[in-house]
Amino acid sequence: MKNHSFGSPVRESGSVTVELTVIIAFIIVPLVAVAYYLTNFFWQYTVAQKVLHDATLYMSVAPLSEIKSQGAVQVARYIISKEAAELTPNTTLDPEIYCGYKVSANSTVIAIRTCNDSATPAVVYISAILTIADPVLFRSSPFSIIIPVTIRYVGT
Repeated sequence: MKNHSFGSPVRESGSVTVELTVIIAFIIVPLVAVAYYLTNFFWQYTVAQKVLHDATLYMSVAPLSEIKSQGAVQVARYIISKEAAELTPNTTLDPEIYCGYKVSANSTVIAIRTCNDSATPAVVYISAILTIADPVLFRSSPFSIIIPVTIRYVGT
């Protein structure tokens, strides 16, 4: 027979379940949500950066005649449009394609202009604004980041 005394310990059989629920609701779920959004952002950024790098790489080895006739710019835009299809539907990529020309023969200063000049470009520069709209939490305020890519022109 059990002896029940007035000072016996109180049974706490459900307290662990309540503590676990509080921990999951207020600590683990927000951490998982933040990790998801950061992962999504960095994945979108990496894809966009690779797209711009591929287009800039093509432009850096394109023949000078194609650069002057804007054919290389059209091919670079085609590369960007095809590879940017991997981005999520609520993400936009707005690229600008430029060439950098030396100001003078002995100068190290480079002027960025459109790629239709009569001179040979020193660098090819593509920058884009990556706009990511969050479909769940921040629908009304998408965030944007500028991605610049510069590669030295190696064509003749």
